[in-house]
Amino acid sequence: EAGKVKSQNCTYDKLTAEDREFLDDVQRKAFDYFWDGFDPVTGLIADEARGRRTSIANSGFGLSAFCIGAERGWVTRQEVYDRVHVTLNSYFRDPDNQNDLCVEGKYGLFYHFINVDTGRRHRRSEVSTIDSAILMAGSLHVMTYFEGTDVEQLATRLYENAQWDKFTNR
Repeated sequence: EAGKVKSQNCTYDKLTAEDREFLDDVQRKAFDYFWDGFDPVTGLIADEARGRRTSIANSGFGLSAFCIGAERGWVTRQEVYDRVHVTLNSYFRDPDNQNDLCVEGKYGLFYHFINVDTGRRHRRSEVSTIDSAILMAGSLHVMTYFEGTDVEQLATRLYENAQWDKFTNR
């Protein structure tokens, strides 16, 4: 049933009604943080406490949060698809589109902090392997959630474009 937590074990079922309500409220507020921070033009998720600067980890967590929101019945699958598509387009540089926004990075990984409006590196932040990994985890989530669609293809291209070996010690 939409909007209900499906328990993998009995732990959730053993909670009091008050505790379940609290947990559901926390989950909804976490989802709302990503949903409300979404920029419809760039697909990036603003960290309002930081103005228009954000971490690329926000995008990774947001991609997964959006899918969870659809499963919980808070938003439609189509709404999620549309947002995810915008986000992935902003991380994948399309060689056929010179005007596309592409979040700045190196070797398929991205700077830790970026400007939500431009996708450009914020100040002197570093290329972040951990934040890029969180972005890739969200990409893998939407890749399987939207299997057989353009989103799956974009997520696959983004994931395959990451050159992790460029950031390992020799």
